[in-house]
This record gives sequence, structure tokens and C-alpha cells, in this order.
Amino acid sequence: MHTALRAQLRTTRARFFAAAPIALILATASLLPTSTLRAEPRAEAIAQASADPLIVIVSLNRQRLTVFDRSGVVAKSPVSSGQPEFPTPTGIFSVIGKEVDHQSNIYDGAEMPYMQRLTWSGTAMHAGNLPGYAASHGCVRLPYGFSQRLYEMTKINTRVIVTHDDVAPQPISHARLFTPLPGDEPPVNAPMVSGLPSKVASLAGIAPAMAAPSITGNVLPLNAKAKARFAATAQLFEEIKPAEMARAAVWDKVKAANVAIMGAKRVAEAARDAVTIANDAADKIRRSKKAAEAKLAQVMRKAERATPETLEALGKAEDAAEQRVIEESDKLDAALEQADAIKARLPELDAKVAAAETARRALDEPLRSSNQALKDAQNAYGLAKREDVRYMKPVSVFVSRKDQRLYVRQGFDPVLEVPVTIANPEQPLGTHVFTAMGVKGGQLEWSVITFPSATRSEENRRAKAGVEARASSAAKALDRISYPEETLEAIREIVRPGSSLIISDDSTSEHFGNGTDFVVAVR
Repeated sequence: MHTALRAQLRTTRARFFAAAPIALILATASLLPTSTLRAEPRAEAIAQASADPLIVIVSLNRQRLTVFDRSGVVAKSPVSSGQPEFPTPTGIFSVIGKEVDHQSNIYDGAEMPYMQRLTWSGTAMHAGNLPGYAASHGCVRLPYGFSQRLYEMTKINTRVIVTHDDVAPQPISHARLFTPLPGDEPPVNAPMVSGLPSKVASLAGIAPAMAAPSITGNVLPLNAKAKARFAATAQLFEEIKPAEMARAAVWDKVKAANVAIMGAKRVAEAARDAVTIANDAADKIRRSKKAAEAKLAQVMRKAERATPETLEALGKAEDAAEQRVIEESDKLDAALEQADAIKARLPELDAKVAAAETARRALDEPLRSSNQALKDAQNAYGLAKREDVRYMKPVSVFVSRKDQRLYVRQGFDPVLEVPVTIANPEQPLGTHVFTAMGVKGGQLEWSVITFPSATRSEENRRAKAGVEARASSAAKALDRISYPEETLEAIREIVRPGSSLIISDDSTSEHFGNGTDFVVAVR
């Protein structure tokens, strides 16, 4: 498509979506009857999306997407997933990138509005045509209007689960689920949170609720370790100012030394200019003296041949010429004396220039040190700020029976990996996704999604047994896992709403890597 035409199409589409009611958008964007398009999210869902974790579940068999929050279903929408030649991968994913106006770099610049990336290999959710069956090249297509609203609701790291059959999160309580370390709310109207000014809290990327005078809503109070951490970050911020002042003091000395060098050089250059002027004057006097001497010689030659009548006049001329020679000689001596006097000062003036330059060079090390100290202070604060940004993000824990290990990521960054003890390790654990959906009474509310067994007979048995059997399976999996005490303490420090625990018999899938949360394949 021509670039200009594509741009015009994007502009027209954007205006249409901004102005058109949701029902008209949905009816226009899909070939399915509008009566089947239950794609309007709850009105309050978008406003609450920034506070409450969401779970997005895509059922390939039903070609349906369902959004859950802590209270249940938020929204539903039809989808069009990958056709058999280009199947949509199933598994436990998360949103790893978002772009309102994206063009595919795989399929000839195909437009993918409101793209939410699930894998780095090309799988995403985005607006597109819904013919009523699986027709994409592996992505999950959504109605245009719903895609825009889902884009506004989700955030990076929102959990997305793609399965063949329907699954849904169920509430669960269990002693082995992570509980946060205890924390106290800061006093009302307090300007700081345990030494952390709200300005620094903002710079450190802390959620506004964390830096506010009191903590309310779906947020845990700060625990002692978090407070100490943020206080340390605030202290690093405060240490930048003394480093700036120390560097400014050295820089003032450097500027003064540079001024002294320029002043000394100007004096020395002026002296050399004066020597030049004196030498030029001496040369001019020499020429004048030489002319006077030539005139005297001429008069003396004439006097040798003078007659009595002209002798008196020539005598007067000779006296005048001699006087001129004497005067020019005196001038020359004075000019040379002046030049010599100025030349005599040059070593002293050059020494002052050298002394000023030496004094300036002596400031090189203090300047370098103060620059480095300021840079170190800024870098230390910047690193702490970036770490605090990560620290405030939900934590993801993955337990693999195959690896016999526990992995922890936060903000897509690996932060911990340790061996884990699993009772009866030869027996399957199943695949379970536990998500901290909210806070109640200072504790986390957890949900669980348990996936059907890999064998059809087990799947049928669990389907007949229903939700209770799946919850029992998840609880039994938790019962079999024991964590090192220090690992449990580290997780409790950073667990918060949106955090998750994935238990699987397998390792991570091929789509897992840098810049992703844990990605686990499911049937």
C-alpha cells in the first residue's frame, strides 16, 4: 500500500474510532452478527485497570477472549486465532510490548493496530478482521473497538493465557502461598514515607499510592525492608548535592586559575609587543642617525674645499650636522635601553605564566576526582532508582519439577534462582498459575488456574470432577513444594498484587527469554 494512502487510512480509522459508538465499531469491524459480540468491557474496568491485576484468557476452540479481574469477568470478545498452517502457540504468556500503530515486519508491513506483543517471534493480540473462524497467521485478532479498550486496560506484564479449552481463575487460599512481610501505614499528613520524600519517591518510580500520606486501595503497606531501601535511595539522592557543590568549588578554582593564566599571558604578550615597538623605534632612529652622519660627512667634505667666503657657512652647517648626530645617538641609546629593560622583565613574566599554568594543572586531579565523585553519586542514585522501579513491580515465581529449581523474575529481569525441594519428584505436579489478584485485610487474595492433564483420560476425569478437583490438584501441588527459608523471605519482601506463581512439570518454553516473563507451554 502506498505510504500516503496508508497514512490517510490510519488517520481516517483513528477519527472513526474516536467518534463512533462501540456498537457501531463492533458491527463494522466483524462479520459476526452483533448479537454475539459481547465485547463491551465494564465501564469501571478501564479506570480500575491501573490498580487491579488482570488475567486475559484466549480459548482457541471457542475463538473467544475473556478478561478477568479480582471480581470475575471484566469483558469478553470473539477472536480470530491462527489458521492450521500458522497456529497460535498455546501457553502461559504475558504482554511484553505495546504499540498503538504497529506494522508487521514479517508480513509485508501488514497493519496491526493496538498491538500487544506476546512473543518476540511474532505472536501478538491486535485489531483485525474476524471472519468467524481461525484465519490469522498466528496472532490473536480482536474487533477494532474492543482491541482499543483492551489496550487501555492492560499494561506490560499483564498475564495472557492461550489454551485450546476454556479455563478460568478460581479463588484459592493455602498456607504455602506467599504472604507479604508485615508493614505499617505511614501517619496521615506525613510529608515522608520513612525518610523517603514524595519527590524522591516519584523519581524512584514508586507508585503514587506508595508515596502518598496514607496507603489505600489495592496496595500493600510498605514493609520495613522496603522502607529501609527507599530511605537508602533518598540518601543517595541527597548525596548528589554535596558532590555537586564540591565539584562547583573546584570548578570555581579552575575558572580563577584560567583567568590568572590569561592575565599573565596578556602581560607577557604586552611586554613582548613593547620590545618589538622599542626595537622598531631603535631601527627608525638608526636610520635617522645614519642620515645625519651622512649629512655631516658631506658637509665635512665640502669644508675641505671651501673658500674663505664659504668657510663660515660650512662651519655652521657642520656644527648642526654634528648636533643632529649626537641627538640621534642619544635617542638610539634611550630606545635600546628601554628595549633591554623590557626584555629583562620577560623571564619574570614568563615565570608568572608558568606558575599560573602549574597552578591550573594542580587542579586537574581535584577536578577529575570531583567530576568522578559527582558521576558516581549520580550513577549510584540512578541505579538505585532503576532498581526501585523494578522492585515495585509484581514478582513472578516459576517452579519446574523437571529442573527441580525455583526461578524468580521481576520486571522481566532474573533476580533469583535456587534449587527447590519437591516431595515425590517422580510424580507429576500438573500446571498451575497462581495470581495475587488483590489485597484484603492486609493479605493477598490469590486465584489459581489449573490446566487439564496431558492425558485425555486424566483430562476427562478432572472435567467430570469439576472445579473442586482442580483446586485440590493445585493445593496438593503446593503441599509438595518446600522453599529455602531465605528464598521465602526474599519473595515475601517483594510479593504484591499482580505477582504470580507458576508450577509446571516442564521447563520454560521456546518463547521464554530476555525481555519476557516466564513462558510455559500448555496443551
